Amino acid sequence: MERQYELIKSLKMLPDADSMDYDPSTHYLYITNGGDFANLDYTLLSIVNTDTNDRVDDIKFNTGRLEHMVMEKSRPRLFIATPNKQEVDVIDRSKKAIVATWPVSGGKFCVAADLDEAHQRLFVTCRSGTLNALDTETGKLVVTVPIAKGTDDVLYDGERQDLHHVC
Repeated sequence: MERQYELIKSLKMLPDADSMDYDPSTHYLYITNGGDFANLDYTLLSIVNTDTNDRVDDIKFNTGRLEHMVMEKSRPRLFIATPNKQEVDVIDRSKKAIVATWPVSGGKFCVAADLDEAHQRLFVTCRSGTLNALDTETGKLVVTVPIAKGTDDVLYDGERQDLHHVC
């Protein structure tokens, strides 16, 4: 049986809509848009309610680029890599606000992130060739280890307790 797909609704975003993550508990979709590639000095994290197909809100970041994001399941936090500022911003999804900013000091141009929620570790890779583990309670750097340069993604397998990065 062949599936048929049709456009339900289109929402206007700033140019360069890029990273996305979905919250199954609220049915909200988080989308980065704007920034450097849109010739803007800010980027938006737009929040879309997938039940109503409407934009709920936008969180403005005073930076030209946002990269990967990852959500906690046990708390309403979302972590997002901000490579131009070499930091991770912590978003409270229930408040729709940035509640903390953590520096990523081990490496340059942080792009990818994944989470080991059970052990309170946020893994952030930098294109300069480092993997950084941050404590999700304090935001402090726990360890930096060398990896291949040019990383674009990182995946944590909680069952095997393995990390994989993609260049």
